[in-house]
Amino acid sequence: MGLFDFFRKKRTREDAFDIITKDLLSKIFPGGKEEIEAQVKELKSLLNNDYSSNSIEGTLKYMTTLFAISQDKSEERIVLNGAMKRPKNNFTYENLMIIYKHVIREHLLKTFGKCDEEIFNYFNVSIGNNEGGSKTDVIPNTYGEYGLCETNPIPVKGIPASEIYLKKLRLENGDKVQWRRIGSLGAENIEGPIDMYSIKALSGEEICIIYISPYQSIISQKAPKGFIIE
Repeated sequence: MGLFDFFRKKRTREDAFDIITKDLLSKIFPGGKEEIEAQVKELKSLLNNDYSSNSIEGTLKYMTTLFAISQDKSEERIVLNGAMKRPKNNFTYENLMIIYKHVIREHLLKTFGKCDEEIFNYFNVSIGNNEGGSKTDVIPNTYGEYGLCETNPIPVKGIPASEIYLKKLRLENGDKVQWRRIGSLGAENIEGPIDMYSIKALSGEEICIIYISPYQSIISQKAPKGFIIE
């Protein structure tokens, strides 16, 4: 492949990315330029005018897009492993958190039409921002068979993280599994609802029910009996 062909293909990939990003931004900011400018103005005030409008706009677009396309919408993913690692990031962690919380509020306003403190706090915990949750593969003070009993559920960091965990779950022979959420329940020794997932082999054979606690501070790397983690 010649040098010209290399750059032509690279340019084609960049053009495709630009088109996809532009299309996505039009859906994320349906009000277009006026909506973006209004949010930038609000953030500029919240950030005490310490950053330029262009800098805020670029970071706002980046974080809002990442939030929209990522299954993991937690602070760890969007701020620590996202915006903080951008090559030209000039925002402090504290100021990126201001933008991150703004992105969450805008999402809730567009989804539910409101965003009071109760809704914000519930959603914030549900996407994995739970400082008070378990930070170990097994939740302290649990009993019963790990993952196979509601009194010893698998800890994950946010509701979306349940899918992340289950995608890594394999039978002992390495085969993938299918799953379907069938409801939730509670246990006296576990804070918050516990989700139940029906687990099947790819053949459709039912295997068991797995119990997951999505309001913890870690995505467990431990598998229930009869399974392994890829």
